[in-house]
Amino acid sequence: MNFLLNRKKVKLTLYKASLSIGLLAYIVLKADMDSVFKTLKNVDMEYYFYAISIFFLSQPLKTIRWGIFLREKHVFVSQTKLLVLYFIGMFFNTFLPTIFAGDAIRSYYIYKEYHSKKIPATSVIIERFCGLFTLFIIGLISSFYWLVKFGQLPFINTSFSLCLTAVIIMILLISTTMHKMISQLLYKVGLKTVWNRMERVYSSFRGYAENKKALLYGFLLSVLTSASTIIIGYCFSLSLSWDIPFYVFLYTIPIITITTMLPVSFGGVGVRETAFYVVFSQYGVAGSSAIALALLWYSVNIISGAIGGLCYAFYRIESQAIT
Repeated sequence: MNFLLNRKKVKLTLYKASLSIGLLAYIVLKADMDSVFKTLKNVDMEYYFYAISIFFLSQPLKTIRWGIFLREKHVFVSQTKLLVLYFIGMFFNTFLPTIFAGDAIRSYYIYKEYHSKKIPATSVIIERFCGLFTLFIIGLISSFYWLVKFGQLPFINTSFSLCLTAVIIMILLISTTMHKMISQLLYKVGLKTVWNRMERVYSSFRGYAENKKALLYGFLLSVLTSASTIIIGYCFSLSLSWDIPFYVFLYTIPIITITTMLPVSFGGVGVRETAFYVVFSQYGVAGSSAIALALLWYSVNIISGAIGGLCYAFYRIESQAIT
């Protein structure tokens, strides 16, 4: 049985690697790579520095959010340690075949130090849930506003539909009534993997349902972190001398985030670049420039991953007790 499971995992990994390579090959063929490199050489470093600075300034907000959910379960971890663990998670995100690998790593470290299997996982899941839900709400509201203002436009329709779908799915994951119906259906049709993941999200949210104050603070902090993500994308566009209004990024960044989250490639590699290419070509951006922005975005992952690698090399697990 274990042999069959391992073969399945190997096949899935090979599929993800093949898709990443295939999408990257598609982008290389579609875009003139010489033009991409020339575009990168002319990056306005001032705006690039702004984007990088906003990224690093937003990380403590995420650790504060995570700390709130941990403290609700009587796990007290310093903000410095949580920030270090966040960067270690980013390090693993750069090469493991899922963008949620870092979340699992963060959970593992808290588990090893505080000897609790459930609390670390639930805190990370609810923290991630708050961040994604808020980002999709921003995308939904902004795309709806521009639908009302400009009428039916193809890409805004797509943005609205995808964000609405994401929000509905996330609400269904935490709705008691719908949870029972969907979980029974998934279990009956044999989708046990999907059922297990749904159960983890639902139990995590239910575990904090009575802690409304913690949830409120979590969502408020998520507004700030989601806004920072959108501003980072806008700063990168300014560094490339794009003439695209800020409001466009309010609904395009959530769409790219949804696409990159799909568990079909290695850490979103290939999918991310294709998403930037397809999305911003709708606004007259040259393919080479769109790919350049995707690479600037990925450079943040590389920088944070490098810092996380150093943290990982020197971090030592210290056994603690839950008070």
